[in-house]
Amino acid sequence: MLPHGIRRLFRLPRDSRTVAADVDLEIEHHFAAAVEDLVRRGVSPGEAERIVEQRFGSVALTRDALIAMAQRNASASERREWWAGWALDLRHALRSLGRTPGVTTAIIVMLALGIGANAAIYGILEKLLLRPPPHVTEPDRIRWLYRTGKADHTGREYTSGSFSYAQYEVLSANVPALEAITGAVVRHYYVGRGQQSDLIPVTAVTGTFFPLLGISPFLGRLIEPADDREAATPAAVISYGLWRRSFGASESALGTALSVNDVTYTIVGVAPRGFSGPDWSSSDIWVPVRFAGPGADGPDWRRAAWLKLLARVGMGVLPTVAAEQATSALRSHGLDDRAGRALGGERVIAGPIVEARGPLASGLNVVLHLPLVVAGVATIVLLIACANVTVLLLLRATGRRRELAIRTAIGGGRWRVARLLVVES
Repeated sequence: MLPHGIRRLFRLPRDSRTVAADVDLEIEHHFAAAVEDLVRRGVSPGEAERIVEQRFGSVALTRDALIAMAQRNASASERREWWAGWALDLRHALRSLGRTPGVTTAIIVMLALGIGANAAIYGILEKLLLRPPPHVTEPDRIRWLYRTGKADHTGREYTSGSFSYAQYEVLSANVPALEAITGAVVRHYYVGRGQQSDLIPVTAVTGTFFPLLGISPFLGRLIEPADDREAATPAAVISYGLWRRSFGASESALGTALSVNDVTYTIVGVAPRGFSGPDWSSSDIWVPVRFAGPGADGPDWRRAAWLKLLARVGMGVLPTVAAEQATSALRSHGLDDRAGRALGGERVIAGPIVEARGPLASGLNVVLHLPLVVAGVATIVLLIACANVTVLLLLRATGRRRELAIRTAIGGGRWRVARLLVVES
């Protein structure tokens, strides 16, 4: 039998059969030594063997215990050797990288730029297009409504996210599957008067907007259904960011007059921190749609399709059922738009609030898959960075052919050399 040190030196395996043979040899040696000692003391060989057997007890149990102990020690030794090999490769890799600081720095910078750009891009995508809007209650039950149909003059299918105010009223009163429905439209309006005015995003909403989303005010109150009445005083809700920027986070902002597109509103509340709207278009001010909707002062403003509709589906109701009821409601009322085109042949689609946060290009009759496009660009950037790193590593490996050949010649196997290169990478 070869000693364990010789096996380690020549990397010879120490399997279970070798361990068992060593244990058998050890037991045989101790048994023979005990018998020999008794014989020297004057005991007959037969009697000596009987005494030793009684003293040793069950040899089978002792053998099994010794084999298990030897196998545990062998496994622990192999683990220590395995970790020691990785530690040795790590120390060598650090020394090797330190000898070529230029290549090492270039590789680190390339990987940092590729990974950093991807992390930033995916972080933005996750926040804007994949994560539900903050402060919204039960976002899975909230759906954007779309109209889809075929154009009369071309026959091509189209999808639009715009409804008329008259359609909003019909859907609000005739779709039992919808627990609530609201309308909103984002426009850039001049806020302030004269040279002090700024062009900022403003969202005109119906009075059910904030109750439908389940938003609670940070300060004051939010727009309510009572604000939709023509006799109501024009009310405005500002964002948390605008409140801090323009009013110094002072509670005196409540009751302040605010001019939006030459209409004077009274600030009645501040939206919670982080809330800027249910879609990707952020907003700083919310006002009643009756006063700030596009063409709200025109004679046919109720028939123009400019309002985006957001609905909360009833508990346990399938979105497809709600869409079918909405389609039936529009067709039964036979509404047409301001140009006289019949809208009865259209269907209503209920899209998830998260998946529908990308822009809808209704003019092109396609839905832009912005997350896929941006993710593809980010992936290409990362692939370019990885390709550049690969070229540098190949050039570096070419200059180390002599070193790798020597390692192989003195006994380093392919796995050991490959492991060293992996640790350096």
